[in-house]
Amino acid sequence: MTYIMTRQGRNVGAHRRFIKTIVLAGIIAALPALTMAASDPDCSAPSEKDNNKDCGTHNMMIVGQEAVFLSHLPMFESEHRFQVILEVTLRKGNSSLDEAYFSDRKNNQQVRMYTLRPNDIFVISRMFPDASERKRSSFDAEVFRGHLERDGKPIRNLNNINAEVKRVVYAAELPIKTDPPKDLTYILFGKGNDLYVAHQIARAPDFDQLMAVQVGGQQFNAEDLERGILVTVPNRPNTAAKRLKTKESVDARGQIIGGDRVSPMRITAGTEFYFEESELRVPPNFGQTAIEKAAGFK
Repeated sequence: MTYIMTRQGRNVGAHRRFIKTIVLAGIIAALPALTMAASDPDCSAPSEKDNNKDCGTHNMMIVGQEAVFLSHLPMFESEHRFQVILEVTLRKGNSSLDEAYFSDRKNNQQVRMYTLRPNDIFVISRMFPDASERKRSSFDAEVFRGHLERDGKPIRNLNNINAEVKRVVYAAELPIKTDPPKDLTYILFGKGNDLYVAHQIARAPDFDQLMAVQVGGQQFNAEDLERGILVTVPNRPNTAAKRLKTKESVDARGQIIGGDRVSPMRITAGTEFYFEESELRVPPNFGQTAIEKAAGFK
């Protein structure tokens, strides 16, 4: 089940993601009723989690300087087995807080990771474009400077906010049902010249990666980006060791989803905002791999 449209509290010892849902469910259940208002009805309390095995607190990475994009932190064989990328607006009441996020990011450029923690427990597949049961288009949340599971700091004016989904960039249940690509493959998204790629996750073991990029040789307009673009680097293995690296330029091919035309393009990689491979194994490994250590992500 894959759709592309024109893509856990603090670290609790070495088991940060396995136990995050249990710990956070207890924390969230203790919050005032206001923060629970948007939780899915069958996910409103830890005792009710068995009503739907996909209930969870779905933490997300944040990127974007012209628009706000969220990328769900996935894991195989769990309620987090979905790769989802969203364009959202951050709101408090009728006021947009997007500029507050942009400003904080601009003033803290040494921080690569910004993260968002929903205050609601919900089933993330209900955001998929064809979801029919209890379709979801927003959730309450708070934003952290840094990785919220790894000593990230909450941003004072970006708590108790609402993330309103403007569009679903990419949504897929893992593992994807087609054969995984042999060549390195990414999802290109962004707004204007503020462009990013996310590694397309297929089957375990795999890796998650978010990078800023510049694109040459082929210019994509807003409509192209909304339809979705897959970027393939020919003859390059689809592995973490061979992923794009900062300042690297490669020849690639871009294909608008639903179209037949494949366009040559030149990708220049900028900042690597996120990289993770240990949690995308089965079973997940909550330590650090050598490649993760080399990338500088704790």
